[in-house]
Amino acid sequence: MANLTSDQATIASTTPTSSKKRSIRFVVATSAFLLLLLTAGVFYLFPSKSSASRNDEVYANADGSVEQVQNYLKQNILADPDSFTPIHWSKLQKKSVFGTISYKVGLIYKAKNNKNEIIMTSKLFELDEKGTVLLVMDSGPMNIQ
Repeated sequence: MANLTSDQATIASTTPTSSKKRSIRFVVATSAFLLLLLTAGVFYLFPSKSSASRNDEVYANADGSVEQVQNYLKQNILADPDSFTPIHWSKLQKKSVFGTISYKVGLIYKAKNNKNEIIMTSKLFELDEKGTVLLVMDSGPMNIQ
């Protein structure tokens, strides 16, 4: 460090050596590995109950349909309930937040509106543990004529 200015000497003295860099990499890699093991252990010990089973009051039928949602649509939303044709049901998801169980399911369907036009609509439903629809989120109708 004979021909270095004081700033260059300071930078040179604070630059980590290759052995320090290896030590830092080792600590970071070991920490990441341990975090991964801890996360895997938590998921193994506390498995997710993300989908509803047949024992629940709210469940998906073999075709993926949820009876409570179909009934809600036909009684509260559809202008012509007989024209209801489901296109796609998402997987019924069960969740528990602070001990309160709820379910979510998405649905894309076709039905006639008040003008007797067939429209396709996408909705997301949230139900309580007894199957009562709590929330409906609507993407709006899509004209398919």
